Amino acid sequence: MSELHPNVLTYVAAIDAFNRNDLMAIAEYVRPDFIYRIPGRSSVAGEFRGVDGFVEALTRLRDESAATIELVPVAVLADDENLIARARVTARRGAKRLDTENCYAFRFVDGRVADGQVFLSDPDHVEDFWSS
Repeated sequence: MSELHPNVLTYVAAIDAFNRNDLMAIAEYVRPDFIYRIPGRSSVAGEFRGVDGFVEALTRLRDESAATIELVPVAVLADDENLIARARVTARRGAKRLDTENCYAFRFVDGRVADGQVFLSDPDHVEDFWSS
């Protein structure tokens, strides 16, 4: 079996920290000028800049889901500059349930994440889930 690419290890460690609600641990994996984009019009959508912006985005996801959100990587491909992942996302908000798979694209510079983008597989379901 081949060894995992270092960027895959970084991604898996960051997801593990997110699922443990250790958002500050994630900060060590991203560059200070990091940009993260979540599409849509909901309260969790937007463009988030820097470590503080990224932590804000993740905090919103955790808070809006009463800390029930969880990501489980399904497939991860990486080289020295890029990482593409498909992950199952589950969460609860009252009677609402989210269970979908999204794709994530990340660009790495010197072993740290420089920017990231979420691609929603079911935008209508996601928008409905995060709406009030």
